Amino acid sequence: MVGLYEWNMVLSKNVNRRRFSFSLAAGLVGVTGLCAVLGVANNYLPSSNHRLTESQKMSLERRLSLAEESDLEEQKLRERIDERLGNVKNPISINNMAQLGNIGYDESYLLSADYVLTRDIDCKGNQLGQIGDKDNPFTGTFNGDGKRISNFTLGSKGEYDVSLFYGLSKDSVVGNVVFADSKVNGDSFISTLAQYNEGSVYQCGLENMTINGIGNVSGLVALNREGDIVDCYSNNKTLVVSSKKPNAGGLIGSISGGRVIDCYVKGTVEGTTRVGGIVATAGRGEIKNCYLLGNVFGSTLESDVGSIIGSATGTLILNNKPNSSLVFPDGSNSDSGPIIGYAVDTTIIGYPGRKTNELVKLPVNVSHRLISK
Repeated sequence: MVGLYEWNMVLSKNVNRRRFSFSLAAGLVGVTGLCAVLGVANNYLPSSNHRLTESQKMSLERRLSLAEESDLEEQKLRERIDERLGNVKNPISINNMAQLGNIGYDESYLLSADYVLTRDIDCKGNQLGQIGDKDNPFTGTFNGDGKRISNFTLGSKGEYDVSLFYGLSKDSVVGNVVFADSKVNGDSFISTLAQYNEGSVYQCGLENMTINGIGNVSGLVALNREGDIVDCYSNNKTLVVSSKKPNAGGLIGSISGGRVIDCYVKGTVEGTTRVGGIVATAGRGEIKNCYLLGNVFGSTLESDVGSIIGSATGTLILNNKPNSSLVFPDGSNSDSGPIIGYAVDTTIIGYPGRKTNELVKLPVNVSHRLISK
């Protein structure tokens, strides 16, 4: 017999007494890659005479199957990325800053073409221009081949929509490139790589980067719009992301669908509210196997601050590691840090032994029922 638990959670915020719904699936399930689906401390165990209706059982079983489905979809995604890059024939070589700046502005460097970095590019403190614009996203492939683009600046004080690429379309792939020792500045919607992503961003790294803005500031992508961000990271040196208004994300400002898989940040993320070590605001989509090594700062004790996500709505969250430090203005902190600052209609899978108030910053009341099979 396997005991399956359903936790129905109501979150209340003391400031204005608003109430939110939040659900987690938990128990011991034979799912590849998971020891448990949100195992919770034994003092929450219910009595054995509680039963769910057949429709409720089907709903719970459906949510438990999400983890297994996620593993299969991830495998397919990685195969698609490998196939897309593997099918590139005769890519255009980029080996200096001038050639990088030609993309989208020269008839020999189309936004739909395939590119490969053939050497590291040291920009020597010069400003990079933006590739594409609001109406003309990048639709090709950009393979960094493990090379670095370093010592550049992006944006300036008061500028909006700052990033190297404006948009990445559904069929685009950008990957295997490291951005290093550089500064990205502006007013709002400030990111290193792109304003929005509908394609695939794969194995992109940030090293010793500083990204500053007034609002909506993120390390890599401002908005993941039904795209996929996989194996991206801040590594070795420190990433600093700072926003003076809401929305600061270590890698991503917001997601409105798509997936963020196997990403991590080493560094500091600062903001007022909706501050996340990986993602500032998540609405729909999936965030899986991500973690932060560093600090996340909120401006008040009531800030929505999480080691993975600042604020989440309708998001699937699997196996992310709550091991950062959250720091607040009164000097208090949490070394184990909740993964989410605020959550609505969000499903969390894969935290054996963790209590619910360790995963979500806001106070939680728990009710539960046992399903016996």
